[in-house]
Amino acid sequence: MKMLLNRWRLMEVIIDDRDQCSNCQNKKLCPLIRTLKDDVVILRFGRIDVKWCGLFKQKEA
Repeated sequence: MKMLLNRWRLMEVIIDDRDQCSNCQNKKLCPLIRTLKDDVVILRFGRIDVKWCGLFKQKEA
């Protein structure tokens, strides 16, 4: 997971395939992703990998 500025100069959360978040049904409600999007917390150095999350719920196919 990393943060990038989009073309409107707003921070955007980018979820990689390595993150457990990419297959999570709660992705839009996730407190981590929401705090990153709302600039409550800021990723300053590099990226983070989410390997285990207590809120993870497998996305239905």
